[in-house]
This record gives sequence, C-alpha cells and structure tokens, in this order.
Amino acid sequence: MPRNNADFIGGMLHGSTQNFKPGDIIEPRTAGKNTSDLVAWASNSSHAAKLYGGEGAKVYVVKPIGKHETLPGPRIDEEHYMSRQGFRVIGEHK
Repeated sequence: MPRNNADFIGGMLHGSTQNFKPGDIIEPRTAGKNTSDLVAWASNSSHAAKLYGGEGAKVYVVKPIGKHETLPGPRIDEEHYMSRQGFRVIGEHK
C-alpha cells in the first residue's frame, strides 16, 4: 500500500484489533522474546499503526501516560513512540 503525507497526523496512533473507547488505557506488554521489559507502542503514521496492529486492526489516537521515548522510523517523516506507563485512548482515527 503506497503511503503519502496524509498517513502522518503529527500525533500518536496505536493500531489494535481490540475495541477501545475514549479514556481506555493501552497497557504495556512484553517488548519481545529476549526481554522482560514492558512497553506500549504508538506511531505518527496511520499506515504503520494499522500494520503493527494486525489484520483487521482499527487505528486509535492516543496520548502517553507519563514519560515516553521517541524513536526514528524507517522514513524521515516517521516516528515511533515507546511508553512504559502505557497510552490513553483519545478516540478512533478516521
């Protein structure tokens, strides 16, 4: 799927097959097989959020709870966000 500037909203997005409502908390999960770190992820790209959320994922606008880290994405205009406290759902991204 080709991407364009409309994919980037300048905010934080999280993709998930779960149904979230505004105010719900996206809890941190295990970061990978070789670590016990718990983190929650978001992106500024709707394409990336939907891709990482899996087949049938909805994309949600989120806000971090507490501190977060900004990590560069594979494209110059793409960023990913990691939070050990999780993210609060603001609403579904349309």
